[in-house]
Amino acid sequence: MLPIPVEIVERGGGRLYRARVSAAARLACRLAWKIRSLQGKALTVLRLFKGAFTFTGGLDYILWKIERHTGVTVEVPARLKPHPILAVCVLSWRLYRRGAFR
Repeated sequence: MLPIPVEIVERGGGRLYRARVSAAARLACRLAWKIRSLQGKALTVLRLFKGAFTFTGGLDYILWKIERHTGVTVEVPARLKPHPILAVCVLSWRLYRRGAFR
């Protein structure tokens, strides 16, 4: 048994299934999905930060991952390499302007 009522409609020699979902339930599902989407983005950022501080050359690792997934490249100035937190702040803005984040 399904949690929502579903009716079977015979049309043109085939079957269609029509679910009757209330407007309130649809809105609740849209909001829940949006929240889950934001949670996923936050977790991705936290995983990248963890990688940046776990490995030697973590900043290069983050930029490689972003380039691999988005195709957007950013060069790290030599003065920012010793300061990964500052570099992430500066480079994230540059990556955002180039469309690396959705």
